[in-house]
Amino acid sequence: MKIQRLLLVVLLLMIGFSSAFAQRRGQRRTPRSIDHRLELSVLAGYQFGGSLDGRDGEYSLDDALSVTAIADVTLRPGAQFEFMYSRQFTQEQFQPYVGGVKETLWDATVEYFQFGGLGYVDAGAAQTFAVGTLGWTTYKVDDPTVSGESKFSATLGLGARAFPNDRIGVRVEVRMLMTFMETTGALGCGGWGCTGGFYGWGILQGVLSGGLT
Repeated sequence: MKIQRLLLVVLLLMIGFSSAFAQRRGQRRTPRSIDHRLELSVLAGYQFGGSLDGRDGEYSLDDALSVTAIADVTLRPGAQFEFMYSRQFTQEQFQPYVGGVKETLWDATVEYFQFGGLGYVDAGAAQTFAVGTLGWTTYKVDDPTVSGESKFSATLGLGARAFPNDRIGVRVEVRMLMTFMETTGALGCGGWGCTGGFYGWGILQGVLSGGLT
């Protein structure tokens, strides 16, 4: 809880800095579009959530810190292609449905590999953005007798970026992370065109993060 509050305070300060800087810079000159060809970001965040119902009880991941590396390539003004990699070091817990106490099973590492698109709107020296990605999640534990898993996943996020100069910026975001443990898909075509989709259930997490771009 203390870590969560500390991160929230840091992110609020970063958002306040972004807004204040955007206003200050907007007063000095006419806002211009900020279109960097390549942006590299390193973020630290608080990743929370993540539970799954089993046959005899509920499995869950502890809330923990995570680190994220992001590369955004500008396709055109207002649109970027994004690659995201994140890593969370946590523990897996098990809570029986009937009786028993919650126990720690093992240390775990959760990694997200994601590709997608980011759309942004300029507001002077700052930008607000929305991002959506698809990819996969890997799950590993410190027990050598338990093999890791890789599953299809997707993310959705909102955030803001501010650029004090043409090289260095600040980025804050909140993102939803969904890993599908079981999925089914279908595709149908006819005279009206083609439609398709997938359905599944899985593990839902969220992450609140900020850092440098």
